Amino acid sequence: MHEDKGIPVEEFFSDVKDVVVMGSEPMPDMTVEDAKKWYEAHENEAGLAEIYANVYNKASWVDDEVYDYEKGTKEYEDACSIADEWWALSDLYEGLILNLLKNEGLEIPEKGYISVLRIFMDRNGYKDGSGWWIKKEKSGDAL
Repeated sequence: MHEDKGIPVEEFFSDVKDVVVMGSEPMPDMTVEDAKKWYEAHENEAGLAEIYANVYNKASWVDDEVYDYEKGTKEYEDACSIADEWWALSDLYEGLILNLLKNEGLEIPEKGYISVLRIFMDRNGYKDGSGWWIKKEKSGDAL
């Protein structure tokens, strides 16, 4: 009997630095409305970084679930709708961040604005995990 041992994650991502593999769905019980309410109660720069990181991570996670269903099925359409809601919220918070940075005098490039997002996220305790925003340390009233 052949035993599939898979590829160790370190080997699979050997050419990428600081990759983080998300092991479970971010905020599994939180709805888009819950996320909006959370930000309303934490509407400051640190709260914006927190909600953006969590919503972006959630959007990425649920977007990946779309591929679990066959195109044209109700399940596929429902998964797309959920992903679209989370991406729209992520885009809203990302826009707030970019406007804040623009008001601080940073030039926002048309493409590749991850470079300026990293500045904001870094100063608020997050790092780019190559596809996810990762909290550098736990503190405060986190989601």
